[in-house]
Amino acid sequence: MERMEEIKGNDEAVMAFGVQYGIQQTQDLHAHGHRFIHYYTMNLESSILKILSGNGTLCKKRKLPFRRMTSSERMEEEVRPIFWAIKPKSYVSQTQTWDDFPNGRWGDMSSPAYELQEDEGFVSFTKKQSSDSAARKNLWGAEVLNVATIGNLFCQYVQRTLKKFPFSEGPISLESELIKDALLALNSNKMLTINSQPRANGVPSSDPLVGWGPDKGYIYQKAYFEFFIPQELVVPLIEHLNEYETVSYQAVNKQNDVKQSMDVADEHVNAVTWGIFPNREVIQPTVVD
Repeated sequence: MERMEEIKGNDEAVMAFGVQYGIQQTQDLHAHGHRFIHYYTMNLESSILKILSGNGTLCKKRKLPFRRMTSSERMEEEVRPIFWAIKPKSYVSQTQTWDDFPNGRWGDMSSPAYELQEDEGFVSFTKKQSSDSAARKNLWGAEVLNVATIGNLFCQYVQRTLKKFPFSEGPISLESELIKDALLALNSNKMLTINSQPRANGVPSSDPLVGWGPDKGYIYQKAYFEFFIPQELVVPLIEHLNEYETVSYQAVNKQNDVKQSMDVADEHVNAVTWGIFPNREVIQPTVVD
């Protein structure tokens, strides 16, 4: 109030002070563990936009490859299994009871932060309302005709003409444009992709597609594809992949029959994304275990 009294005759100064005070309040609330903040614009949306920009909410630069939690107890979480990259809501709901979260040190592999429930990789769609079910049938088709029909839907998602997809909580990532042709080829040939990542070798952290983290850094990524495949194609694919020493793979069906390369069997945790930044240790934020 004392500050307002000093500048009350200057509308421009009052607005600027209001923006700075809004930024300060927002940061203070976040620091004390408040996850959600509701702004009332009062027809001054430009001021709210300035506040959002000032506190980093509108910043398009990602701090990590995945969406970081704002709650105080999870602010230090820096590692996430890669299979959850496109399902952040599911991941958070599944891990709400954890008392420990993955950080840059990885920590003890017996920690709850690395234990996965058996059904954790699946999302149930049976509890939706009937109207929602009708909308999905209208979007994806009322019945499964053949694998090619399903593949066509997956291709539409890759091409961004299909907005909703059962295996992702949002549209396909921007970095997928780098492997779009490969994704279309896979989905057109009975390998239905639900998660993937292009390779990156020393790409600047400012890159609009794969960049994240502080400025003047470099990003590295291992390419991978996660997909459904018909049973009869598993053995031929494995025979093909075995010709490449640098390729690791895992395959599992609903009976829990597992086929995997020796490289995978010998390793517990394998980082697939890492960043190099000035004046800090290497960050390895996404892993496969």
